[in-house]
Amino acid sequence: MSGFENVIGATISFVMIIALFTGTFVFFNKNIINNQEILQDTLNDKFDDNKEDFDLDNVFLDSGRAKFFVSNKGEVVNFQKSGKNCFDFFFNDYFVGDDFIDLSLDNSLRGDYTKLLNGQDGYLYLIINSMVINPDDIFKIISCGANEYVLTQENIKVDWYNNSFLEKAEVTVSSQVGERNDEVIQIDIGSLVNMTTFENGEFDVFYPIKEHLVLDLPFDKYNQAIRDYSRLSSNFNLGSHAGIEDIDPKKTKGVILEGLDFGENDTLTGSFTMNNKPKTISFWFKIAEDLSSANPKKTFFDFDSEYKIGFNHMGNGEIGFYHYNGASVVDFDISSITDNWKQGIWYNVIIVIDNNNEHKIVINGNVEKTVSSSLSSGTKNDLKIGNMVS
Repeated sequence: MSGFENVIGATISFVMIIALFTGTFVFFNKNIINNQEILQDTLNDKFDDNKEDFDLDNVFLDSGRAKFFVSNKGEVVNFQKSGKNCFDFFFNDYFVGDDFIDLSLDNSLRGDYTKLLNGQDGYLYLIINSMVINPDDIFKIISCGANEYVLTQENIKVDWYNNSFLEKAEVTVSSQVGERNDEVIQIDIGSLVNMTTFENGEFDVFYPIKEHLVLDLPFDKYNQAIRDYSRLSSNFNLGSHAGIEDIDPKKTKGVILEGLDFGENDTLTGSFTMNNKPKTISFWFKIAEDLSSANPKKTFFDFDSEYKIGFNHMGNGEIGFYHYNGASVVDFDISSITDNWKQGIWYNVIIVIDNNNEHKIVINGNVEKTVSSSLSSGTKNDLKIGNMVS
């Protein structure tokens, strides 16, 4: 019996040894595979780094953000590795965290990009929440491939939307009046720049974009400060919170303005002057449900209940600009031909008020309707922006 027990014991010991050996071999083999994958990832990253070839230049201000133009001349530019940003950003020796960085493709509305492919161009933003960059301010950017870029900004380049900066001259306009309609400014260009540097006397004139804007509220996902970056610097409140959104926007059915999600009757309020003088109003929106004439009307912009921009006010499923003469009487409107709006799709709306037979509404770049009747009404000073459902 004892011999049998010895056989059983030896067998169990043998099986345990085999199991231990097998487990060790599997663990060892798995480590080899993991190390091979890590080595391959490292080689791939190093290979991508060696292929890194791009230009980064022309920093200037854009709604409180420093904006850089990125031109990819190589195969790929990675801004992330293993799900983490591998670029390092510094402003005057202060490290800029990931939450204050955004990369978008050229002509793209949204950010969230992690790389630029061959031939792609993009814009890189650093949120600094400032309207001024001083000449001695320094931006330092270190790429994943250890390429270092040091850039400074001259004041005359701020807010100039071009990427060459061949020769610039700063022009100061003393008038700061709110209305620039019919204003004439005469400038002696020859006294400001050397005209012999231009072939055949040809040159381009660039005008600071901020001077065109009377309301600029950037609602991107990083810059949640409710601040007007236009030359008028109007004050706005989001709900009961003044100046900044300290609670994440609700994820409900509503009108989304670039990262700010409005549920029903959520509004942003502020003091802003609206009248019948020539102007252009432009905005992007998308919705969390399909909309047609069967849906209740919505108001996106409400100027003291007299001027409104919204959906389905005429009952045709349209987006339009409306003037109300009383609580419910629309005596002027510019409405879209489009009458169905799909959820999750960004729409661009441009409304031009001209009073010279040129009122128009443009949807995604297409002029859908022109109106020749005159808009005659008063001046309103309060504005609500949001998803107002009546």
